[in-house]
Amino acid sequence: MADKNVSGANITELLVAIGRGEKVALEQLYRVQAPALLGVLLRLTQNRAQAEDLLQEGFVRLWHKAELFDPGQGSAEAWLFSLFRHLALDQLRQQGRRRALLQQVIEPEPEEEMALPSQHPRLQHCLAQLSGESRQALELCYRHGLTHEEVSSHLRTPLGTVKSWLRRGLERLKTCLCR
Repeated sequence: MADKNVSGANITELLVAIGRGEKVALEQLYRVQAPALLGVLLRLTQNRAQAEDLLQEGFVRLWHKAELFDPGQGSAEAWLFSLFRHLALDQLRQQGRRRALLQQVIEPEPEEEMALPSQHPRLQHCLAQLSGESRQALELCYRHGLTHEEVSSHLRTPLGTVKSWLRRGLERLKTCLCR
C-alpha cells in the first residue's frame, strides 16, 4: 500500500483491523494519517508540543476504541478525525483556552477555502457547493473548534438557525461525497 495513495476504503480496512487488535494496521494508519491529524491538532491547539502529545494520546485512544468504528455508519476518515478533534477540544476546554481561540477567529471571506485535514479535490468541490452560511458555520465549528453556542454568538444568529445550517451543510457534504 502506497502511503500517499491510501483511499477511504483502505482507512476503513485499517480501522477494522485495529479493532481486531492488529498492531501492524495501527502502525500503517499512523504512517499514513499522522501528518494530517497533527495538522488538525496544531490548528486547534496552536502549540506544537501539545499537538504532538495529543497525537500520541489519540493513537492510544484509537487502539482502545477502534472496535467501536462501524463502517456502515459513516466514513472512516471522518470517524478518525472526529476522535482526534474531540480529544483536542476536551483538553482545550480543560485548560480554559477556548476563550483565546474564540477571540482569534477572523470573519472568513465567503470564497476563502476551508483548511480541512483532507485537501482532497472532491471534498473541496463539495464544500464549494455549500451556501455561505453553512460553509461559514462548518468552518467555525470544525476548523476553529467552536461549539454550536459559540458559533451562534459569533455570527449573531439564533442557535437553532446555526444548528440547521450545520445539519444541512453536513447532509449536503455527505450526499456530494457519496456520489
